[in-house]
Amino acid sequence: GSGELSQYGVLTTKSATSIGVRREDTTLATCSLRSPLHLSLFRLGEKVKMRCRLEAGKWIFGSLYGENASIDEHGRVELYVHGTFQGRSGSAVVVRRADGSDFGCNAPESMNLSYFAVGEQVKLICRLDSTSRTLVSMRSERYTVGADGSVELYTYGALTAMSDSSLTVTASDASTFTCAFSAGLDLSKFPIGTQVKLHCHM
Repeated sequence: GSGELSQYGVLTTKSATSIGVRREDTTLATCSLRSPLHLSLFRLGEKVKMRCRLEAGKWIFGSLYGENASIDEHGRVELYVHGTFQGRSGSAVVVRRADGSDFGCNAPESMNLSYFAVGEQVKLICRLDSTSRTLVSMRSERYTVGADGSVELYTYGALTAMSDSSLTVTASDASTFTCAFSAGLDLSKFPIGTQVKLHCHM
């Protein structure tokens, strides 16, 4: 048979050959590793999500998402780092973590960081290679900017203006955001003044 397993729970066992995750209902799922993985970033007792595939009657590990990192079956690791944005230092984007330590992640020169203010709380997602850390994306409460040049806006607020091709939302801090939309989109269920969550691609 074939199938996929997504297990949310607590990391219960980890070894060179398998990973076990226990759900709240105490069900334990154990998935086999094709080859040993570097699992030191994941602590026993940590809340995780594990994905596995059924192959020849055996659950084979696919990926693990933890509180501070993720890893896939090929050993690719992404780190999640929360902290206060410190700006650029050479080729690195730097945040100061809660323990006062600085963490840097290499980012392309072309990456537009103007959406973030120094001192703002942000989250970095960095790919960990054998010798370096490379920024995948940077996120604040309002913006997500990818190293690939993508920019996403997320905001809550009141719908304050609408035309045939754009709408404007005013956030609680009085800042306004206008996003275009394609013709034919029916927004009649959103009268002016409605509280909305807006997600736009810049």
